[in-house]
Amino acid sequence: MLTAHLASSTGSSPTRSWRRRVPLLLVVGSLLAAGCGGDDSEQSDADFQQAATTATEATSQLGEDVGAAVGAAKSQTDAQLEETFGGLTTRVRGVVDDLKALDPPDASSENVGDLTAALTTAADDLQAITEAAGGSGPGAERAAAARAATEKLARDSPAISEANAALKAQLSAGSK
Repeated sequence: MLTAHLASSTGSSPTRSWRRRVPLLLVVGSLLAAGCGGDDSEQSDADFQQAATTATEATSQLGEDVGAAVGAAKSQTDAQLEETFGGLTTRVRGVVDDLKALDPPDASSENVGDLTAALTTAADDLQAITEAAGGSGPGAERAAAARAATEKLARDSPAISEANAALKAQLSAGSK
């Protein structure tokens, strides 16, 4: 039926008309397949490897930066502490967002989830330190709240290190 319609609209035989249109149909089909057929949101293994490696490197750097900030906390004013720990909180949440945006292969899914969960907990700890530094109320209460949040962060840190190391090892093994 389609070939009959094509023949009548061109005035030629259905076979000849079809032969002329095959290259055009192939080009149109290729364009549709390239532009519409795939899911652009899917992440290739190489893209996952690169993004996950960036996240693990950022996590390692954040660990160093948090350690330095905690070490320098005694010499900073409340406003400086609020700024420092607020910035660290933002950076950690950025890495969490990057990890959540990944589409890990099944083999990496658990490690990505573990690191995401550990960093989310750390971001909450850092936020508690930030709020204690910038809050109102008696200084002793704010200091106690900051100390408690810092101690919780110290307890939560091994989970971050372990999850980060596990994901790094998996990425390293996968790239060989």
